[in-house]
Amino acid sequence: MLNTQERVNRSYEEFRKKYIEYIEKLPLSEQQILGRLTGGIVGGISLGIADNNIVQVDHTEAADNDYAKFTSSGIEGRSYAEVWSDLSGQMGASVDLNQQITLSGSGVTYFKERPRLELSRTLGTSKPSIVTLGMTRGFSLPVYNSDNEELFFDLPCVPARWDGASDPVVIVQGYLDTANTNKKFKLACDWVYFTPDDDAIAMTAVESPSAQTSVTVWSQYHSFAANITLNYDVVAANPLAVSDFLQLRLYRVAATLNEIAGEVVVTGVAIKWKMNKLYSST
Repeated sequence: MLNTQERVNRSYEEFRKKYIEYIEKLPLSEQQILGRLTGGIVGGISLGIADNNIVQVDHTEAADNDYAKFTSSGIEGRSYAEVWSDLSGQMGASVDLNQQITLSGSGVTYFKERPRLELSRTLGTSKPSIVTLGMTRGFSLPVYNSDNEELFFDLPCVPARWDGASDPVVIVQGYLDTANTNKKFKLACDWVYFTPDDDAIAMTAVESPSAQTSVTVWSQYHSFAANITLNYDVVAANPLAVSDFLQLRLYRVAATLNEIAGEVVVTGVAIKWKMNKLYSST
């Protein structure tokens, strides 16, 4: 006669055999496990990454605190640094965990920065004349004739977000104080730069680029925006660089022909830089 423990063992063994026989009869293929989906019946559930699959680890080096990333067969572990690298590639940017985001491809963009006007110089000579039109104030520029009709600007520090390999553009905004038809006007910009604690201050401009604007049929007070490109590597041995001190001299010169009547009124100046960084420790 079997005692209680023996009866339990026999019952368990009989159950185990029947369970194995049942499992072996189930239509389970490789890469399937036994389970039951919500609202379904017991059966084989595939391993994989499709809908209603069960995911398995597909990585020999997955570790605690890793992030999970899908592969074609399951998931793999990705460390913090690896996740950062993955995101950088997709964003079109190189992301430094501690310092900056470096943009690339279509992620590269532009930003504008206003240089500082040396107003005391203008007030000291009373030139150029300050004019007011409604809520707008500006400086009226005749063609320069060694007569202080000029504006001076400085930018104490070339921004670190600049890519360091493209030409900045000086954008001059303003309007004409007189109606004109089929005429022209021309603005010029001398510029110089130096690296503080390194370079000697230059006595003459490194370059004097200009931009001529063609006027079609412009009424009085017609506004404009003229772009003057600065050749950043005009001095090949010592090109413009991040943190340099930049100075500008803006004035009007004679157009090649068909000079406008009246004067050009400058209401604002900005410098457009190509940006490939969102932050820099420098």
